[in-house]
Amino acid sequence: MFARMRRIICFGLGVVGLLCAACSDDGAGDNALGGSGGTAAGASGGTAGAAGSGTGGSTGGTAGAAGSGTGGAGTGGAGTGGAGTGGAGTGGAGTGGAGTGGATGTCDYQVGSNGVLVIEAEKLKLSASWKVNSEASGAYGSGYIEWTGASQNSKPGVGLISVKLGIDQPGRYRMQWRSRIGAGTNTTEHNDTWVRFPDATAFYGMKPASGGESRRYPKPQCDDSTLMAKVQALPGVTSATCPNGSTAEGWFKVYCSGASNWKWSTNTSDNDAHQIYAEFAQAGTYTLELSARADLHLIDRIVIHREAVADGVATAASAPATPCQ
Repeated sequence: MFARMRRIICFGLGVVGLLCAACSDDGAGDNALGGSGGTAAGASGGTAGAAGSGTGGSTGGTAGAAGSGTGGAGTGGAGTGGAGTGGAGTGGAGTGGAGTGGATGTCDYQVGSNGVLVIEAEKLKLSASWKVNSEASGAYGSGYIEWTGASQNSKPGVGLISVKLGIDQPGRYRMQWRSRIGAGTNTTEHNDTWVRFPDATAFYGMKPASGGESRRYPKPQCDDSTLMAKVQALPGVTSATCPNGSTAEGWFKVYCSGASNWKWSTNTSDNDAHQIYAEFAQAGTYTLELSARADLHLIDRIVIHREAVADGVATAASAPATPCQ
């Protein structure tokens, strides 16, 4: 009888020991490290490190898909979070997330010290029916991109390409692309793509005018008469309204004119060409979005540059491509 009682007592003590060991290995360690991981991820990783192990990988993957920085979610979040080191850390978002563009096709570029950001279009992370091609001669780099699916004349957002931009100084920046039509000889067809800067302080088309400049804003902003009146009251702004032609949900139809061959031509507002500008109130990371509109519009190179930079500098064939980070 006494021997049986001793066996029961020993078994009970063993169970308590295992439970205590499990408590010391799991809760406090992961929560402490996971919490600091989440803090380290901060703006770039979002909620990546909150869970320590387990959810760190999947959350990190979300951060990577949004284009947040290589070390943000993956390494800083779950990577050092106790049991998360081997499971979710590097494989979750750190390597595959922002570094290669993640699931949504994002990529980080930084404006250079000369005020110019140069994107070789064929290096972008593409989606849907965007294709890289090199059959049309004269492209810079190793080729260009073209939309091979159906035209999306009234439906922006199809075949979304999202690009993260590192803006080093506040101010006004111009966007230009080198493009051409990819079929036929009518230069008013196969010549446009939807463009949007969703988080810029302001995004509009601008044309020099007598006494200043005229501006064209996308819908729904341009439908706001109070807002347009405030813009038009700014010094040097002679008019502010909607563009001629297509615009929706913050998107502009942006087209090239007379581009039967490669040409720097980037405008909105049909038969009233306004160049493309975005304003950024402070330095930081912003987003450029492209989506399909005309089929077989060929895009070779995209530049975004400070307003003061001369066109000849920004669009020079010798300008080196900005590396994707």
